[in-house]
Amino acid sequence: MFEFELTFDDRPDERVKIAAGSRDVLMWEKTTKGASMSKLEQELKITDLYTIAWFAAKRLGHFDGKLIEFQAGVELELLDDKSKKDEDEDEEGPEDPTRPAR
Repeated sequence: MFEFELTFDDRPDERVKIAAGSRDVLMWEKTTKGASMSKLEQELKITDLYTIAWFAAKRLGHFDGKLIEFQAGVELELLDDKSKKDEDEDEEGPEDPTRPAR
């Protein structure tokens, strides 16, 4: 659902990529008043992204503290579809610019 890159203040040279899945979004919805996936898609807030990333980081064993500690000590980058597409293209090489034969 969401991919993040985390940089921890106490480990600035170590970047961690995590994927937040449906369980993390579910926990965010259950603990955030008025939260829903449709509202998130319409109005993306950094506070919501931090909460979802926190649930994922805890579930994956990358963080074991409170949300407020995560917000204060972690730089969060949302990896969008474009950055994922760029990584995929790097693995396969650039797309062939020629047109197919008729």
